Amino acid sequence: MIILLAIACSTNAILIEDRPADVAGEGWVDDVPLGTDADDPDPIDLAAYDRAEFRIVSPAAGDLISLSEQVHFQVELIGEDGQTLPLPDVWWSSDIDPSWDAIGNDFETRIGIGVHSITASVDLPNGDQVTHTIGGLRVQHALAGTFAGLFSASGGYQALSFTCSGFSNLKIDAEGEIALGYGNCLASLVVFDLPMDFEFDLDVGPAGELTGNAGIVIFAPFTYDFPVTGVVTPDRMSFAWGGGVIGGNFDVDATLTADRVSDEPLP
Repeated sequence: MIILLAIACSTNAILIEDRPADVAGEGWVDDVPLGTDADDPDPIDLAAYDRAEFRIVSPAAGDLISLSEQVHFQVELIGEDGQTLPLPDVWWSSDIDPSWDAIGNDFETRIGIGVHSITASVDLPNGDQVTHTIGGLRVQHALAGTFAGLFSASGGYQALSFTCSGFSNLKIDAEGEIALGYGNCLASLVVFDLPMDFEFDLDVGPAGELTGNAGIVIFAPFTYDFPVTGVVTPDRMSFAWGGGVIGGNFDVDATLTADRVSDEPLP
């Protein structure tokens, strides 16, 4: 036999106790809504939840999270009087990852790669259901993003020498494993101008080391690849390439430095 005792303590505040009839004062079962159980020392006025403001405190919209980091998730509920109200467990979800969800009000966990809109939802003791969504939570490798800068090259074609400098743009993928991009300039060889368009296809190592190729089409349809060596940090990348091709008739020695200009990774 279960004994239910209802006591009216104040307007809209209701306490409900439930325990086995044969175990007086022991075996309490807290399976009733927050703030309505009699062994809660601070019964909650349900009216305090009316027009309360529920919001995600952490993370913030637009935060950039490194793939290796734990994300801090926290919510709060503020009543009309400006006081923080206690909350039942909050449910979390992501718009791009249906397999990710979480329960809690203040915790840390990881979340997958991508740009998430995160929603927190909770059923309040007064019967209201409230939600809050933040957008633009970007999770990716610390090196991922867009880099732009200049490169300079010098060398020769047959008996002619040249120097040139131009613009470069590269992107590292969200996993921080590959970098693709281009650089171009126009080399003046006195008798004619030689367009130099490099395509970069690079691997990114665990410590940010860059290897791969800088390919150039000097005379179509042939592409000539020069080996690349360099390094990338979250703020900047730099690398060099060079060598000789076309039977030794063309050689180049080039360097590139590019600064991080955007969080946007390689698609």
